Amino acid sequence: MVAAGTYPKCLLQPFFIQKEPFMLSEPQTSALKYICSKPPIKDILPPSLGAHGRRLTPADLSAPRPAYKAYNTDNPNYIAALQQGLRKHLAGMTPTTGRPHLNTITPTGANSNTDAKAFIRPEGLIVEDPEILNKLNSSKLSPSLVMSLYGCAASMVTQRYAWKFGLDTESVEQVRGSAFHEVFEKLLALPPASRTLLKAYNLAENSLKHPKYSLISKDPEQIQWLKDTIRKAFSLRRAGEEPITPEDTELCVMPDGKLALEVPLSGKIGGATRETFGIADRIIEDTDGTWVIQDYKTGAKIKKYTLTIRKRSGTQAGETIPRLPEPVVDADGLQTWRMPDGFKEAFQQYSYLLLAEQNHIPAERAELLFPAVDAATNVTDVPPLLSTIDEPTPEAAAFDAWVKDAYTQADKKITELTETGIFPYSPSFLCSWCPLAKMCPKFQAHTGKGTEAYKTQPESIPHIAPLTA
Repeated sequence: MVAAGTYPKCLLQPFFIQKEPFMLSEPQTSALKYICSKPPIKDILPPSLGAHGRRLTPADLSAPRPAYKAYNTDNPNYIAALQQGLRKHLAGMTPTTGRPHLNTITPTGANSNTDAKAFIRPEGLIVEDPEILNKLNSSKLSPSLVMSLYGCAASMVTQRYAWKFGLDTESVEQVRGSAFHEVFEKLLALPPASRTLLKAYNLAENSLKHPKYSLISKDPEQIQWLKDTIRKAFSLRRAGEEPITPEDTELCVMPDGKLALEVPLSGKIGGATRETFGIADRIIEDTDGTWVIQDYKTGAKIKKYTLTIRKRSGTQAGETIPRLPEPVVDADGLQTWRMPDGFKEAFQQYSYLLLAEQNHIPAERAELLFPAVDAATNVTDVPPLLSTIDEPTPEAAAFDAWVKDAYTQADKKITELTETGIFPYSPSFLCSWCPLAKMCPKFQAHTGKGTEAYKTQPESIPHIAPLTA
């Protein structure tokens, strides 16, 4: 194996003639590694096609071969001359047609002929932009990031760094959910007697004046959704208990004297070397004195996770087993994960419990609040912190272990992705909601809502080069 950043002359010919290796930048090294891992293009394209993926013209066939400059290796500055010549050569290369070529890389890692930062390839999305790779590599973990790595890596990096690719992925659902969160954060910061429904409506009206809510502020349907959700949030209901109103909500007071609203939590989970960071919507003190971490979920369905499931078929039919994610491999060898209903939400809240414990916050339980759902019960709980259970069940221990190991695996996965720049596809029922849907070679179509979601996806993305022109 060639040392990082160093390539012998055989990999640089026919550009130059040299006797000694020289150092390349990290983006150049990554690009060359990728190129060297692929078969010669003549083995991929039909004989009638040239190296640029188009039919050769008579002019092409009769064109003179380029002359290669030989450098005086006795000159101590010849390596610098080679590097300068390489940059000049690459900067001057112009593809004739079709997709940009991976070997047209400038010293900064951007494509010299286009502003593409990533390329659609059969094996995955190839990200060449060093800023994106460095941002991901240096980023903190979060429950949502970890869960996204159990899905499609190509989709994850595209949506996480959408603005870098010239893509706007902001949805109505996200904007109105943010508006609700802001209203209730401001409402609960008031004294209990002032937390009235009228006050909440006034807060909502003022919040919608901000430009960040322009996507919904002029839409009567979305404004009505926000008003209805605020009203329902004045009657959050656990199973068999009286409604929890904002006036009755007892917020915990943090060691710094602040109310427990939008509480930042950080620490390391499992064997991850990267730190995990999250923000809990609120921490309340329940009637029995227990501190409970609560998060709003403004989706239209209640998510409830249970630790066990009774198998109805297979070798374990009739047995009760831990209800954990399962890997699924399709006919093409692509792996995805089957997530139990409500698992991602429970994963997030349990992660917050683990972080709270590290930060000496005595929270033992966590709950999910579903204010947009008009049901007899719109508050669900998640598995309690394992360290708070006197006699934990095997299922509770398995869930705790899976959560911690997920951070370990995600930590390793990020290192792998950012070192190679290759973000594999993992097709699933979510394909239609991915901005890569109309470009991805592994896209899987789904009917119903998926059909409508697919129609809204872009035909192209400014800084992602498609597989074909």
